[in-house]
Amino acid sequence: MEANDQAVWRNPVRARLEAGQPAFGLTITIPSVEAAAHAATLGFHFLWVEMEHSPITLETLRLGAAVRTWPMPGSYYDSADAQVMTVCVVEEASALDEIDAIAGTEGVEAIFIGTSDLSFSLGLRGRQDEPALQEAIARIAAAARRHGKFLGRPAGTPEQVRRYMDEGFLLFQLPTEIGLMELGARQLLEPLGISGLPTGRRALY
Repeated sequence: MEANDQAVWRNPVRARLEAGQPAFGLTITIPSVEAAAHAATLGFHFLWVEMEHSPITLETLRLGAAVRTWPMPGSYYDSADAQVMTVCVVEEASALDEIDAIAGTEGVEAIFIGTSDLSFSLGLRGRQDEPALQEAIARIAAAARRHGKFLGRPAGTPEQVRRYMDEGFLLFQLPTEIGLMELGARQLLEPLGISGLPTGRRALY
């Protein structure tokens, strides 16, 4: 390789998954370019920009996406086609009957299970410890494995990550930047005898 040649850039999330390594994404809910830019320096492998349950707009997302830069030289269109991952989110009970067709769709690289919405869709009000939800998750995961797709799901703690990795999951949506603020505040204030509002009195996002 000549000195002026650049190494070929690869999608780092895909590269980790193909190597059997987990990929961790911080969930972004605040419509702030500065917050997202800072979050990108904290060690997470990607940012999961939450546009369904937050005030982030397409305009804000465009401002925060380095719209004028791309890590590979040459044609953006060709390199984007090669490097962008297609992740299918499964979170509706109606998808269970079609899960083999979904997992077998050409071009889909990962199946991500939206466990909270799936629980609600099953009539379980978001509860995560229900046998019906666990059965649905296992059914989706089995289909993903049959079709050679990577598996993803949310995780809130290192203990959950380790347990889910034992079940074959590698792609993780971790808590929000607001969740990190809460975690940091608890670590700082609780030893001083100070606590925030009870969980039941706070919004989910």
